[in-house]
This record gives sequence, structure tokens and C-alpha cells, in this order.
Amino acid sequence: MRRAIAIVAIGLFVFALAALAGFVTAARIAPARLQASAERQLSELADATVKLGTVDLAFGENLPWMNLQAIDARISWPSGGAFEAERLSASLNPISLIFGRLDLRDLELDGARALIPDWETEAEPDLSSDIAWLAEQAARLRREPCLGPKLEIRGLAISQTLDGEVVPLIRDAHGQLLCHRLGFQGEVHLEGDLQVAANETTPVRIELGATSGEVGLVISMGEIPISRFAEALSFDTGLRGRFAGTARWRMPDGGPQFLDLNLRGRNISGTLGSPERPALDLALERPRLRVHASGNASQLDIRFAELEDGGVSIAGDGAFGLPLVGRASMRARLSVDELSRDDVGHLIAQLPPVIHNPTNRVHERIESGTLAHLEVALRTTKAGFEEIMRSGPLARPGELSVAMEFREAVLRAGATDQLTGLSGHLRFDGDRFEVSGLTARYGERRLEQIDAAIVGLAHLRHPDDFQCVRPAHVDTLPGLDSFTEWRTSRSIEGAPPSWQRLRLELDRVAHPVLLCEIADVAATLEPDVNGLDASVAHAIWAGLPIEANATYRESESGERVVLTATVGAPVGIDAIRPNLTSDRTEAQDPVPELPADPASLPWARGRFEIEANHIGTWQIRGASGRVMAHGTQVELQDTQLLLAPAGSIEGDAEIELGAAGAPFYEAAVEVADVPLQDLWASAGLEGGMLSGHLHGALAVSGKLHPNENPLAHASGAVALHARTGEIHQQIPIVLAVVMAGDRFAPFQDRDRIPYDAIDLSGRMSEGRLEIINLTLTSPDVRGAASGTLDFAEDAELAMVVGIFFFPRLDGLIQKIPLLNRVVLGRNRNLVGAYFSLDGPIGSPAARVVPLESLAQGGAGMVLALPAFVVGGIQRIQSMVIPRTTTREADQNEDS
Repeated sequence: MRRAIAIVAIGLFVFALAALAGFVTAARIAPARLQASAERQLSELADATVKLGTVDLAFGENLPWMNLQAIDARISWPSGGAFEAERLSASLNPISLIFGRLDLRDLELDGARALIPDWETEAEPDLSSDIAWLAEQAARLRREPCLGPKLEIRGLAISQTLDGEVVPLIRDAHGQLLCHRLGFQGEVHLEGDLQVAANETTPVRIELGATSGEVGLVISMGEIPISRFAEALSFDTGLRGRFAGTARWRMPDGGPQFLDLNLRGRNISGTLGSPERPALDLALERPRLRVHASGNASQLDIRFAELEDGGVSIAGDGAFGLPLVGRASMRARLSVDELSRDDVGHLIAQLPPVIHNPTNRVHERIESGTLAHLEVALRTTKAGFEEIMRSGPLARPGELSVAMEFREAVLRAGATDQLTGLSGHLRFDGDRFEVSGLTARYGERRLEQIDAAIVGLAHLRHPDDFQCVRPAHVDTLPGLDSFTEWRTSRSIEGAPPSWQRLRLELDRVAHPVLLCEIADVAATLEPDVNGLDASVAHAIWAGLPIEANATYRESESGERVVLTATVGAPVGIDAIRPNLTSDRTEAQDPVPELPADPASLPWARGRFEIEANHIGTWQIRGASGRVMAHGTQVELQDTQLLLAPAGSIEGDAEIELGAAGAPFYEAAVEVADVPLQDLWASAGLEGGMLSGHLHGALAVSGKLHPNENPLAHASGAVALHARTGEIHQQIPIVLAVVMAGDRFAPFQDRDRIPYDAIDLSGRMSEGRLEIINLTLTSPDVRGAASGTLDFAEDAELAMVVGIFFFPRLDGLIQKIPLLNRVVLGRNRNLVGAYFSLDGPIGSPAARVVPLESLAQGGAGMVLALPAFVVGGIQRIQSMVIPRTTTREADQNEDS
């Protein structure tokens, strides 16, 4: 025990002797040598030139350590940076002096001032070199985490040289450099006030930590103007506003570098980029940016990024090859959810002009709605990205894709036309544009769901390749649903379609729903059991040739249209302008100038040809003619209806679809020398009712009500003339007359009689045809009739018919003077019979009308008879009724 105590005592004594010897040695060192030694040691430590003012050495509280104090310490670096301190103090190990060196620790600096020289910037920022430099510094710190002895700085002011002028950067800073030798770990802490304006500062904090395994840096600062930040880093920016936040950087041993940014801004605005390069025009009120990135000298990965501004949040990720030269790869993805129309407009306003302009034109036509989701993905090179920003999203096919979902949007298709409730998904990938689940309403009509795909967009390189001629205003067509309802009600459920193919050749279609006019359309439509198939062999939309196929199907879940279109290389607007602007009817007609009011042109014009087998109960081969849509009217002009098996009827029709409810229509039909046998065959009447040739015209107008005959509410006029044929006994009216009276001599010995002429004239009012005059001229018989045919009552007939026999005898008597006046009267009738017909036109009931009833206007007279019929009655009456009555009748007739 004593031996141990002795050993300790001897050790303490030796240590005391060594300390005393060190102090004596230090006391004997000349001040100049001590100063030079301290400057040399500090220069090695700082890797710079250190100059000290007066140096003093004295005992301190921590014996045997001594206190070294220097006044006016100056440090300068070869780069031009400088550091000054009013006072430097440190602890000195006197024993180290015995071995000829200084062992300093616990350095303290007061009243320090630092000057940072101008940054050496390159013409093109080299992010790869910057990352490599950071990696080199991190490796150095991992090898030597302790940068030196413990250091404490108070009252530090940092300035920066900018364009030859010294500008304050940080003031009133204080910090520490700590070294934990036991844990092989170093730390740097610095806090101060960042000078952001002449009379404004903001707090800043810098923390650096280093171990053998990882190096990390954290910079936190209060609000600072962007211009001041850019000035401090010596780069130009057109942005205005302020930001604050935290940046965290770290680099583990053997791994990539990591950077985390959490920044918040206020009133950020201005342009990113240079005048010669496309830029983003930012306008952010209170943005917040969060970024998590990693990288090395060959690649930078944005693992997560999110930019928020008010209710708008844009998230994304990406990867960029380094160095950022033209061939460097780029991959990026941005997504955003739940944007209002105003939010979308705010984003569009900040896009480069080449993207902003066409996008904003579409946005201006959207009056409300929600963008539920938007995702933009980019996979290109730096040069490709610059081309996209310069020329637009079509510049690099397949390298940019856009997907979006929108809900309940209102799209203005024209001056007042609107698509409401517009919802669906869109996707664009450079060569392909897809629309899926698209639903909307046009006026009161709910449109079919649309799924469409357009391919071939790789032919386009710039928005200017779209030569869009915007359609003029077109009123909505609320009557279209009513017309469809009427057409459906007239078809037989489960029956095959009445038509097989419709061919359209349209000069132009300029409805606002299409956004741009279409020209030179050649299309074919074919019906399906549950819908329709359509193909477009050729069309030009916005200067682009298009081929397309589409299907329309009805099901329990609703109506759906599936469309696939292929786009060819642009042909330019000059190739199609004649068709877009002219109102010609023939190809060889001269093309007029574009009218001052584009709305004066029809919004659809062309020809149609339809293959069909029937219209209602009529058998046909089809129809052809011209079609024109003008405003809310659709017209069929020069239409030729082909009867089956032969013959044709020509006419025009027009339907008004501008009002809800039953659509109004007008039709004019002309019959010229049509064989009646063809007419009966087309009507399905085997053998027909009479032969000959038909001439005449029909002009009617009315409304189309569901489940009703198109003539049920019609008004108009009719004039028909049959010439040189035979009357068949199986005509329902003739059969009824034969059954009512066996005196109908012409059909007693034969089934048909010849005729020279049959003429009918009448007028229609609200579905009732008033037969003003129906006459028959035949070698064997003459006839006349008048009455009504009510189409509103399933073609109910009410008619009086007069049949006059022996026309040859009448003709002979007519040649005898005086006798012809007495016997025949002015109407040249000798013998006749009169019938009243009532009931459906296909099977009317007939009864003989007594002469007295006709003469006295009794109940059997349902309508006024033609003059010559009345005259014939009066001639017959003159033979059976007292003369006085007959004379009075003659006087009345003569008057």
C-alpha cells in the first residue's frame, strides 16, 4: 500500500516538475518566437495565412494549462476571403512547449468579421460537379470529423463581395465548433441575423455534423426576399417574393447524398428562365415546397416533391441524368387532385406560352366544374425537354403523357350552346389521345356515353399544325329527343331495322360541339340490333385527315358510343377552305367569298344515300338526296324515294328541332308519271287497285306526335291525277258501293273497267283531309265524290259518291239541241246512283242515298257535292218531282 502511494506521489511530482519546466521554458521564449509559432500552428489548422497582433501568455484557472491571448487576429485565404477578430484566446498546454510545438484548445474569438469573395460562377451550372465537390468534402470530413480544437465565436459579422462592393450578409452571429474525440465526432453550430435589406434582418441557423459514418448539414432561415438570396449566390432570377424554411443535406459513407427541403413562400411571382428560352410564369400567393431528393455525380433522383398553394397541391417525383447536357436522361411525374375551374386557370396562367395558349383557349370555354385528378409524366432528355417547352407537348411523341379526370363541367360549345354535366377521363401519350366514360347533356338531351381513341398524333409537331376553323353559334336542338321518340314509337319492337346502310358525303359539318369544323366527310352508317355501326373513310378536322370507326349501342345500363380514329399528316387549311366557306350545291359552281356572318352558312351540308327495305308498310329500295342543317332546321332536298321493285317519288322535307315537344315539319312530294302498278307493289297490294300513271303533288306541314301517323296533325293541300288505266273491283270503296247497290252496271259483267282520268283535289287541316273534288272520267261511267278522310282517327272515311251511267248516251243527247238542256241539264247526266260511305278507308260501309235526301239536303248528305253532281241530281229530280220544284231548282242552278 505504501508502495502504491509512493508511486502516485512520485508521478505527481514528476508531472509538477514537467509543468514547471514548461512554464519556465514558455516564460523564456521571446514574444516574437511565440507569436510566430502560434501563427504557424493556426495557419496549418485553418489552411490559410494567419497573422496575430500582440500575443500574451499567462496562467489561467485550469492549471497547468496556460491562457494564450492575441489581439487583432487576421486570416486570409488564397481565394480572396478574409477573417478578422478583435481578440483571440485559447488554452495552451505548456508541456507541449518542451517539445517545440503549441498544443492549443478551447479557442475563443470575439468581435470577428468575415469576408466572402465573389462566387466563381460558370456559364452553365454544372450540378454534377457541385455534387462531386460535396462528396469530396463529405469524405474529407468523415476521415477527420474534428476540424480542430473547440472553438467559440461571439459577435461575428459576415460580408460578401458582389461586383466589387462589400455587402453585409450576417451580423451578430455566434457559434461553436465542438469535437468529441472519444466518439470521433465533430459539430459546428452558428446562429445569427441574416441581412435581407438595409434595415431588415432575419434569423439564420447553420448546423454541421460529421462522424466517420455520415456528414450532415442543416440550414434554417426566417423569411428572406428571393432577390437577396439570388444575389448572395450570384445568379440571376426574375422571381419576386419571399421565402423561409429549412434545408437538410446528408451523405452517409458509401451511399448517395440526400437533400430535404421544406420551404414556405409569400407572394412568389415572376418568370423562371431566360428570354430566349421558354419559362414558367409563376404567381403563387402562399406556396409551400417539400422535396426529398438523393443523388450522385451521375444521377439526381427526386424521390418526392410537393408544392402547395392555397387549396392546390402538386405532388411528383423524377430522375435526371448528370451532367445536365443535351443527352442527359430526364424522368418526371406530377399529379394534382381536386381543382376548381379557377384553380386550373391559375395553373394554366403559369405555363410556358406554347402550352399556355392552346390550353387556355379550351379553359376559356369551360364555365364551371372540377378537375378531379391530373397527372403529367415525362420521360425524355434535357434536349427533348427544352424542345417540348419551346414547341409544345406534340414536339416529342411518346415522351410526354397527360391523364386527367373531370367532373360536372360546363363547356361552352358556342356563343350560347353548352355541354353540361360533362364528366370523364382523358389521356394523351403523344401519339394517342383517349377519352373514356365521357358523359354530358346538350340542352335537355342526355348524350350517349363516349369512349374514344385517336391515334396518329405523332404526325403533329406543334399546335400550329391544328388549322381549326371555329364553328359559328348554333342554337340547341331540344326537339331532337322528341323526334327520336316519335321515330322509335313508329317502329315495331323486335323487328329488324328498316334500313341497311346510309352513306353520307358532307362538304362541311360546323357544329360547335365538334370544336372545329369538319370538311370532306365520307361516312357510312349501318344498323345493328341494339345500335349502330359507323365508319368514316375520309374527313378533314382542323386541317387533319381522319379515318374513323364507331359503334353505338343501347343497353339496360344506357347508351354508349365507342370511337377509334386515325389521324394523318396535316394537309393545311387552304386545302379545305372552299368547302368550309361556300354555300354551293354543285362542285363546279364558283366559290363565293366568305360571308360577313358565318352563321348565315348551314352548319352541315352534303348528300346522302340510304339503302332500305321499307318505310312503315311501304316497301322501298332506298332514298337519296341532299341534306342541309341550318340553325335548328334539318332539310332534305331533291330527295328521291326509290319504290320496290321499281319507280320513284321525289320531294323535299324540313324538320324544326329548335323547341321541345312535338317537332314541326314540312314536306312537299311530287309525283310525275309514276306507274301505279309500282306504287301498289311498293304498298304491298298484290295486283293493285287501278292501273295507269299517276301525276300530282302533296304539300303538308304539321307536328310529329309519338304513336301517331305523321299526317295526324298535318295541314296542307293535295292534287293527284291518274291517267289512262283500269279500275279494279277490289278497291275497298268500289266493293262497298257494289255491295250496297246491284245497279252498279259497269262491274256486273267484269272485274275492271277502263278509265281516262281520275282527278282529286283537297285540303288538309289538323289531320283531316277535305276531299273537295274527286272525279272519274271513263267510257263506261262517270263519277264524283266529296267528303273527309280523318288521319287523326285511324284514317276514318266519310264520303258521298255519285255514279253516273251511260256516258255515251249522255254524249249523244248532248249533241241534240234543246233536248240536251231539258234532259241532261248543264252537267250532262242522265242516270246516276248515290252512295254514302263511312268507316275505315280499308273497309268502309256504303249505303244508297235516296234522291229526295240528296235534293233536300237530308241526313245522308254529309258534305256538299260538286256542282255537276248536284246538277245530275236535279236532272233526275225533274223527271220524278213536280215541274214547279224543278223550275225553281233550275233557277237556283242558273243563278
